Amino acid sequence: MQIKCGLAYLMCNLESNKRKKLEKLVNKQHVMLKQLEQKLEKLAKEVENLKTKDRIASQNGDFTLVMQNDGNLVIYENPDTPDEEPIWASDNRDGIISQNGLYALRMQDDGNLVIYENPNAPDEEPIWTSRG
Repeated sequence: MQIKCGLAYLMCNLESNKRKKLEKLVNKQHVMLKQLEQKLEKLAKEVENLKTKDRIASQNGDFTLVMQNDGNLVIYENPDTPDEEPIWASDNRDGIISQNGLYALRMQDDGNLVIYENPNAPDEEPIWTSRG
């Protein structure tokens, strides 16, 4: 009888230790997700406020997102070096520049990323969307 009680106590303790480790792991994951969420919110604000000639660099500086003066959104690898190379572009303007050269990138509530010509003006017009 005593052996059974000792075994039950040991099993209960084992389960308790596993539960504590799992709770610790879950709490750590929660903290990491919260930090990631904050970083993504910060990046979304930077991207949302991207205007003509603005740039956002990757954390290591190897890539840069640029809103060019023709309204074309471009990602460059090795920015500001002789090896600078565009690796992606929205290809939305074919070099056509609006009369005032104003463009803005916005993330809409529905998750659609949109480039607007003449942002915040009555004739504001979307010229590119991530949804095609």
